[in-house]
Amino acid sequence: MKNDYRYQITRSFARKVNIGNYQTVDFFASHTQEMPADTADEEKKKISETLFLSAKLEVEAAINDFQADQVKKNSNQSKIDFEHGNEVEADGDEEDRSKKLKLANEAFGTK
Repeated sequence: MKNDYRYQITRSFARKVNIGNYQTVDFFASHTQEMPADTADEEKKKISETLFLSAKLEVEAAINDFQADQVKKNSNQSKIDFEHGNEVEADGDEEDRSKKLKLANEAFGTK
């Protein structure tokens, strides 16, 4: 008589990444494998370890992709800011501070 019972192993991996300002992004992967119930314990252990590493690698790859996208978005935002003159406005603020400092120094008779 054939043994129709099955044994199932599921391993998961999760990681939370802090993206600043008290915000986090959660990454999760779960891998499952089914096998005959009479599978040897050593084989089950090997399968379990493989499933865990596979889930972990999937999560780490997703995190790397997410972080690369964030760098690209930040780079694009910097280009947009530059094109719209936001850096020029920041320089203007510095000039304004210099003028105020000069006026204050003149008022107090200092240089």
